[in-house]
Amino acid sequence: MKMSYKKPPLDLFEVEGAYAASVCSSGAIPQKFLIAPIYKDISKANTNKIIISPPFCSKRFLTLDEIQELICYNFVKRGIFYADEALYNEKLFLYDKLIYQIFHTINYVYSLNKNKPQFEVHPLFNWRESIPLNTPKSICKLIEEMSNNKTYQASCCKVAMLYEFMDQLQIDKFTKMCKNYRQHVLDNLYNEVYNEVMHSLGLSALTSKTLKHIQIRSNISNYEKEELDKSQFPILSLAHGTRRYKLVDWEKVIKARLFTARLGRFRKRHGLKVNRYFKEKEFMLRGHLKSKQCVMDGWIKESSKKLHTYYRKAKNGKVSIKLRCKLPVEFIKIACILRECDFANEWVPFLTDSKLLGYQSKGCYVIYHKYNYPVIGIHDMLLYFIGVNAMEEANSLLFISSSPPETLNEAEHVKNMLLKKYKIPDASSVLQYRKEGNIFLDADFSKIKQTNKKQKAATIFFSLYPIYGGKYTIMEINANVISCNPLTPIKLVSYITLKVAKGIVKGIYKLSKKFSGTKFEKRMIDNSEYYIWCGNILRDSMGSFPPGLVEEDPQNSKIDIVEQRLTATKADISAYVDIEDISVITYDEN
Repeated sequence: MKMSYKKPPLDLFEVEGAYAASVCSSGAIPQKFLIAPIYKDISKANTNKIIISPPFCSKRFLTLDEIQELICYNFVKRGIFYADEALYNEKLFLYDKLIYQIFHTINYVYSLNKNKPQFEVHPLFNWRESIPLNTPKSICKLIEEMSNNKTYQASCCKVAMLYEFMDQLQIDKFTKMCKNYRQHVLDNLYNEVYNEVMHSLGLSALTSKTLKHIQIRSNISNYEKEELDKSQFPILSLAHGTRRYKLVDWEKVIKARLFTARLGRFRKRHGLKVNRYFKEKEFMLRGHLKSKQCVMDGWIKESSKKLHTYYRKAKNGKVSIKLRCKLPVEFIKIACILRECDFANEWVPFLTDSKLLGYQSKGCYVIYHKYNYPVIGIHDMLLYFIGVNAMEEANSLLFISSSPPETLNEAEHVKNMLLKKYKIPDASSVLQYRKEGNIFLDADFSKIKQTNKKQKAATIFFSLYPIYGGKYTIMEINANVISCNPLTPIKLVSYITLKVAKGIVKGIYKLSKKFSGTKFEKRMIDNSEYYIWCGNILRDSMGSFPPGLVEEDPQNSKIDIVEQRLTATKADISAYVDIEDISVITYDEN
């Protein structure tokens, strides 16, 4: 016995559930052909899978507006999931772009003006004014929960402080790389969710506010194969026309439609886009690291064969110092020496005591330093360290240290800076000042007692670039030096800073060469979770050594750049972005 199938009316998804039920009861469409919402307890599940759940399970059929709401609802959920993952992996720049991408997409879908919105205030801190008025309540609720998350607010402030540090250090090309580089997840997020929702509903693509190409996916698993016939199968709309398929091959048809379109029609276009992204990234990174480009950007180069040093004086009397070297040391060892800051007295000049006061996350922690200078005596210093995974933006791991605001005027200055430059109106949850201490970026300094003279720390920016598969490391140190006397010659300031910087580099190199059996190695074993994570991001960034690039004897050989290639990889960028005019640093271990 063959079962007859009547094509559903085009307005099926535009009517309410009562009409849909009457259509079903009349026998026009079998019960098995109806779209049944997928129920999932999303409160307990830690996943980024598509969710078809309340408020979308109250009706048996979904209207066109509800389908759009369902897509945007899952888009926001997926964006929040990726934002959490970015914070877990310390990808602060990617996190900030994801937050903006969520608000931009919601505005594009529900706003009549399709131009890119210009937010007067950071959207996370003013979400009601940052989305259209006709945004569905389910999406508004998700965005409200995201905006009220204190961790999200603190992370946005961290990103703003990072950009402020880079602006103070005048590393313009590096800042431009971090701001302008767009990961593919940002462009593909909405399309990815759209395809998965349509696949879950069993629908083909929507076209220009019509339902002409919408077809119902049949649940054919409960039918016997002998009862099926090719002529009874509903039409599946494809980009190149309409075809008919056997019901037993439905799953293969869906997979073919979802994946062949990406791999077949878009493979070449996607490859060219990836290649263009990495070409631009390569150009920016090489420009940042080349000596000639640094001189063109206004940096003054100090004469040194192996240790490149530049300085640039700002109008406010501050001097920016940039120091760069290539160390024949594994990337993971230098990362360990910089991160385990309570052992910093092993390699920082004049530092007699260092204590770890607390971790905020993988890369954020608070430390106390005690310095004993030859002439001026003993000084206490508080530092807030931020570690950032910038492998995708600049192929580097960043460690930034700076002093928190310790007076009311300094706290107000930071708040005004966040408001005027980065449109963050309320930083009270991140920055609070009290008589007994202050809270800065989730770090409470109220319980810290400083018995000696207080000293403001210079902003120091460490950038680690792995090369040769992570066997060698390019280390760049940027620092802001504040001259106590404006009349002090800049040559003297740069000379003293160069001496201190050389001492830091020499100390790091000696510790890394004698790494085995030291307390750094023991700490690496104790904190194995972090260093396994660090090794994973290094592996994901470098990959296998690409063909066409010379790996043997990296100290004396030049790197051959393969100009003709279809697509670039991160391993390409990390490997051949070598500095051709910087020799490998070597010190006498004695």
